Parts: sequence; structure tokens; C-alpha cells
Amino acid sequence: MRLRDDVTVTIVPDGAELFDPQTGFRVTLEGGQATEVVSREGSVAHDPWKALQSIGLLDEALSGSEILQRQIAFRRNALRAGRLDHLRDLLTFSVQKVPFYRDRRAAYDPARLNSEADVAGLPMMGKSELRLNFPQGLVADDVDINRGISEGRLELAATSGTTSERVQVLSDLELDSVPSNYEALWHLEPSEETPKTAVFTTPMCLAAECHLGRSPFEARLRGAGGTLFLNSLGDLFTMDRRFVEAVAGELHRFTPDFLLVNPVYLHWLARRAREFGITLPKPKLILSCYQYLSLIQRRELSAIFGTPVYNYYYATDLSGCRMGIECHRGRLHVREDQVFAEIVGSDGPKKRGELGAVAATALANRVMPMVRYVMGDVARLTDEACDCAIAEWETLELHGRMKDMCWLGERWVTTRDIDAVVSAQPGLDFYKLIQGTSGELTIEAIPALDSTLAVSELKERVSAAFAT
Repeated sequence: MRLRDDVTVTIVPDGAELFDPQTGFRVTLEGGQATEVVSREGSVAHDPWKALQSIGLLDEALSGSEILQRQIAFRRNALRAGRLDHLRDLLTFSVQKVPFYRDRRAAYDPARLNSEADVAGLPMMGKSELRLNFPQGLVADDVDINRGISEGRLELAATSGTTSERVQVLSDLELDSVPSNYEALWHLEPSEETPKTAVFTTPMCLAAECHLGRSPFEARLRGAGGTLFLNSLGDLFTMDRRFVEAVAGELHRFTPDFLLVNPVYLHWLARRAREFGITLPKPKLILSCYQYLSLIQRRELSAIFGTPVYNYYYATDLSGCRMGIECHRGRLHVREDQVFAEIVGSDGPKKRGELGAVAATALANRVMPMVRYVMGDVARLTDEACDCAIAEWETLELHGRMKDMCWLGERWVTTRDIDAVVSAQPGLDFYKLIQGTSGELTIEAIPALDSTLAVSELKERVSAAFAT
């Protein structure tokens, strides 16, 4: 038995590191006898040659696809093997260090978890528990809030209030905002430089930040100058030439690699820039956050900027943990390095593929742990296969906010369901659908520039889809 010729071997302390350039897969053989293969998620003990065969590093004349699938399966198994331990570790920390869980030690006893199915026996947490117990009950004992804020490691943040009343949290700024292999995830050219990010959204969605045009450029830089919070507007549609010129000027000055945006805000900015003949710079990619990403905004932003648009599923409530991220294949993956995700209903956990409420356990959080926190969103876990750099992470089909669901045609209809129908209408840039108390629907719409919206056609389209 021998390794494939293209696999590189690097000697490291107490072992050797193997790298597959064909897939970007990297493992380490540990120990004097090299009896263990270790992945970046954890370790799985094996006979070394069988292990190397299982991940396609031996010379077996396998196709590239076969090698990749073996490596994805290995990464997925390694991740699953360690997930229960991560959950127990979080509960152990919480009942020892966090008053809320310590006072409910019996309910959150780590010994209750003998399998992942036992997670369903833990209490659910909602916004009311968060609101009533912050900060004294939910912040860990050894967290120095004032010092952490002054040193830039922590931040007091508030949710936007779009899913219910606003709540405040203590956010851990040291958690990774994107996976370490983000370049492979989005097919970007490798770079030694940390990507620069410009943030543009409604002022309420900027956690502790609030920018209504009063702060100078330098005052809105964060992270050693790597992140710029752009000035915003309380009323998006009052955007005038002066505002667009100011934002465009800052973007050209900052030259961001990424734009982290509310998609409606960026689309309207781009539309106004087109009307005024103002040029906006092209980033490497756009990350959509803060609001459901309509098919309209995905399509138009991609066309306007000539760059990919990806979903970045983040909730301030999770105190710094990220919920999901979309890969270059267009699949939204759960950030399993930071959270454990469940889809639940009033009768308990939903089966894979069933729609329900999103509940998140923030595995990476040791500042303000959240266990089975109901976020106010609806989604379903899927079985979509993927071959991207985070293929081992579960895929999620996000449907929007629970409070935005409509009762149409004797069934609940989600934002995703409605958007799939309305966004297919040509000549439409923005819309708002409102369901009245008697069930009737009203759609407020803004046609695309230089387009005429066929209102009767849109009405027929919606009526046919939802039998209204």
C-alpha cells in the first residue's frame, strides 16, 4: 500500500501532516506508531492504513469525485462523533458558571445526555427568559463585562426587534465571523490579507452601533480598521443624491472585499446610484443578512455588482455565534462549529424535511450560553448533498420569520413560499405583502426602473398560487 503521488507529507511534532491538493483535505497522523487520524473537527482512531484508504489518500485509481465523497463522509462522521461531547461540555460549563442554569441544575444536568435525541428533553428558551435574566442570570460568573467591552472583546448588543420586542445581549466579538476556510468555501483566490468588510443596513440592526450620518469615517471603523460601518437612514426611501454620493465615496475610499448588508438597503442604494449616475465599487462578494433575502434582491444585486450574493444567517440573540452560511453551491449550511441546530414544533422536534421553528444551542459561547433558544425563524433541515469546503455541515432551508407567516388557502404560508411566487413577476424591484384581518391580501410594489409592472398579472399569479 502506498500514498497517492500528489499527496504531500509534512513531519510535525509527534506525527505527520498529510495534505490532498486535489480536494484541500488535510489530516494529521498522531502518535509514535501513527495509529490515529485526526480531522479538524476531532479525532477518530483507526488502523492507519484503513483510515488513509477511507479518505482516499491511497493509490487506488479512484476518480476525483470518489475521493471527495470519501473525505466528506469522514469529516461528517468525525463531526457527529464529537457533537454530543460538545453539548455535554456546554451544559457542564453552564451549570457551573452561569446563574440561570445553575439554579436549574437538574433540568440541565449533562448526565441527561446519552444521545443527541436526549437534547429534546432540555427546556426551551425564548426571548422572555432572555429579557428577564439579562445580564445577571445569563452572563458567566468570570466574565468582566466592563473590561471586556473596553478591550474590544465584548459588546453590548440589541436585537432589531423584527421578530418580537427588542432584547439585549452581551456579544463575544472573538468568535469567528466566517469559517477559517472561507476562501475555499466561496472560491476566492488565497490571500494573506484579512478581507475588509463594509456593513450597510438599518441603524437598528447594527447592535450597539447607530449611524444616521453624524459620525465621521474614522469613528465608524472597527477591528483595526478592517470593518467599516456605513452611515444609514431611518427611512430608506428618503435616500437622496447627497447621501448616495457620500456612501459611494466612502466605499471607494475603503475598497471593501465583502459587503455585509441588508439586501433591501443595498438594492435601493444601487438603484438610486444608477438614477444619479454614481458608480459603486465591485466587492468580491456580498453577504446578505438582517432580513430575508428575496429572490429579487439576490438576482438584482448579483447583476448590478457582477459578484456572488450569499446568505449569512446571523442573529444578535446568539451573543456572537453565527447560525448559518451559504456556500458557492448555493446551499445554506448550519455553522456546526458554533451552534447545534434543531427544528421544533409544539409537539417536539420535527423530522428532517419538516418545517418548524429554529432552535439553536450556541456551542461556542462561553460568555452568555444559550441552550435551545427559539430564534423566531422557521426553516427545515434538508438532506441536500454538497461537495463544498463545509459539506459535512448540515444544510438548512430558511423560510423567514415566524411572525411573517400568512394563513392562505387553509394552510400556513411562509415568506419563502410567497417570495417564490411574487419574485417571479417581471418588472418588480420591491414589494410588501400584507394580510388583512379578514384574510385579504394587499401588495405594495415598486416597479423596476424603466419597467411597467403588470398589476393584473401579479394579482392572478398570487391568487392562483394560494387560492385567495
